[in-house]
Amino acid sequence: MLNRISLFSLLFVFVGFQSTSTVSATNTFIMAFSQDPATSPQYSFYLKVYSEVFTELGYAFEYELYPSLRASHKADLGEVDGEPQRIFDYANRNPNQIRVEEPIFENRTLAFSTDPTIKIETIDSLNGTDFRVDYLRGSVWSKQYLEPRILPKNLKAVDGSHQGFMKLINNRSDIFIVLEVVGRRALEHHTLTDSGVIILGEVGSNLSYPYLHKSHADLVPKLEQALRNIKKSGRYNELLFESMPFLDNR
Repeated sequence: MLNRISLFSLLFVFVGFQSTSTVSATNTFIMAFSQDPATSPQYSFYLKVYSEVFTELGYAFEYELYPSLRASHKADLGEVDGEPQRIFDYANRNPNQIRVEEPIFENRTLAFSTDPTIKIETIDSLNGTDFRVDYLRGSVWSKQYLEPRILPKNLKAVDGSHQGFMKLINNRSDIFIVLEVVGRRALEHHTLTDSGVIILGEVGSNLSYPYLHKSHADLVPKLEQALRNIKKSGRYNELLFESMPFLDNR
């Protein structure tokens, strides 16, 4: 009898353990990150924001690192629960994912120069000009919007932000177009301190949104409200400037 009771007790403990493990796994929300938060301030910011809002929603938050296309594929298949940031119309190409209508971040594109006499108000300010303009190689947005406006002989792609700024400083270009996060972070480098580089203006802006796999449709409005709440409380900006202090005068 004693052996039977002991066996029953062990079985009860084992079943209980299995049940607890299942609940824990179910309450973990995993996103596919395409950049490592350890090296990317922007993704460090995403990690902090999502960790806080998902905790409020009753989930532990985790991420897995994949190249961008692989991240999209994993999210489409539901092998991860979502992605931290994609553009507005991303769902048109990925119907298995649902856009959360509250943006996680605004990606601004800025024009930098060493010439304060250049006046830039919008991307159209470049129409009909003879400026030598550089942009970061691989930037689809920059290529799309600059090619119709800049003479081919004056438009160049550079391999990195440091190269783009050094060309400005050495008077080998007039304007460098690059994402705000990339440009402002690069200007913190010691070789660019007090270099005379200035921001001429904003030439573009794209909002990035969280995307969740359709199996989490019920969570979409909850995450939307949680993001609105963290912004309204001021905590969003605290985490933003903590992760990216170079944006403090945004």
